[in-house]
Amino acid sequence: MTPTSGDDAVAVTRIGELDDHPAGLSWSHDDTLLAVGCLDGTVSVFDGTEPLPAPPAHPMGVADVGWHPQLPLLATGGLDGVVRVWDAERAQVLGEASAKGWCAQVSWSPTGREVAAAVGKTVVRLDIVGAERWRHDDHDATVACVAWTPDGRSLAAGMNGGIRWYQDGIEAWKTFDYAGALLALAVAPSGRWIASGNHDNSVHCWRLWTAEELSMSGYEQKILHLAWSRDSRFLAVGNPGEVTVWDFSGKGPRGSKPDQFTGHVRRIVALAYQPGSNLLMSAGAEGRLCLWDSKAKRRLVSTTQFDAEIATATWNHAGDRVAVALADGTVAVAELPSAWHPGARGRR
Repeated sequence: MTPTSGDDAVAVTRIGELDDHPAGLSWSHDDTLLAVGCLDGTVSVFDGTEPLPAPPAHPMGVADVGWHPQLPLLATGGLDGVVRVWDAERAQVLGEASAKGWCAQVSWSPTGREVAAAVGKTVVRLDIVGAERWRHDDHDATVACVAWTPDGRSLAAGMNGGIRWYQDGIEAWKTFDYAGALLALAVAPSGRWIASGNHDNSVHCWRLWTAEELSMSGYEQKILHLAWSRDSRFLAVGNPGEVTVWDFSGKGPRGSKPDQFTGHVRRIVALAYQPGSNLLMSAGAEGRLCLWDSKAKRRLVSTTQFDAEIATATWNHAGDRVAVALADGTVAVAELPSAWHPGARGRR
């Protein structure tokens, strides 16, 4: 692993070696634990550089993992269609549910009241003790993604045909139609917009809760990664070889062109804004981790080149570290220089 940006280089520390390709990565709410799910079905939990007791394996592989926003509870979703809630302090499974198909995503509500999982054509929702609260299984297509509104009151489920919205009840209370398959969802922190990455190489946006819509097309491949800035002004979109950033301020992006950040030569595998600032992290399959500042003249502020393909990456909650999982099983943590910590002088 070789930092390549001089004084702005991050400090990289290896914390573990896994036996298979990582598929899910998540920091605990206090940034003390890092969970990694692999395609061999195992889930590993690290405390610094030490592995800790971990949840049971998913025999067909792990698809996603996610920590509760306030408690040491880990949700795991497998290709076996099983979703579990695991208590890290007691090292035991609290409860689980299953559906026909594989789990595409798990997502805790911002309030921590429940976790939602997209499993085949079903959305399963479990509470913090692993008991099933709701099961939405009236879909005609596979549910590819789920996302919560910032207040945690509404859950969006994306699939071929658009978005179905749920609250407390089995039936969808609102539908956003789309003539295509949705692959990723991202709700703006302001709660004003929801964006979808689509199979037809486009991004589609709906204003919540009006009928206003807009689309951004012309991408080379299907869109799997979207990220909103903390102030909801910018929407970043990952595509092979570049990141495009749309400006939603003023009259919004309609009729405008996005900024283009070129720093990757292969597909984007992770994309997220730093908690507490508008610093953007992107990770490419070629093994390059980039940090971008859309408000600076020198937009590419830091790069780190890893020795293997990056499988996935994610910010910690404090915004001073990025966990990186490589395709060869290496798990590492990249620590930012203090100048790029949230709240540092000159950062916005």
